[in-house]
Amino acid sequence: MKQIGRPSLGVTKKVSLTLPEALWEHFDGEANGNRSEYLRKLLERDQWSQSDWSNNAAQGYAIFAAKELGYSDEQISKLVRAMYRAFDFKTIDEAKAAYNESPY
Repeated sequence: MKQIGRPSLGVTKKVSLTLPEALWEHFDGEANGNRSEYLRKLLERDQWSQSDWSNNAAQGYAIFAAKELGYSDEQISKLVRAMYRAFDFKTIDEAKAAYNESPY
């Protein structure tokens, strides 16, 4: 027998969520009318960031970007070494702040 409609994404469970009005406004603005999809994406992103992220992944992204910009092997090597030093001497919060406060 052929299924009709969308395939199931998983198990449905009802949840009650209490938030201040300002957070509901933000939540609804970000959800664009689909709260379930938005929550699913937030949870997937949170799960990804806890399990898949690493300094090596960050180095890989930097290498991809440097190659795209035409950096030489020597320049890429210097970039990777500089990033390793930054990993050793800067916190994640410092790195986030540097990005958030940058003009890029």
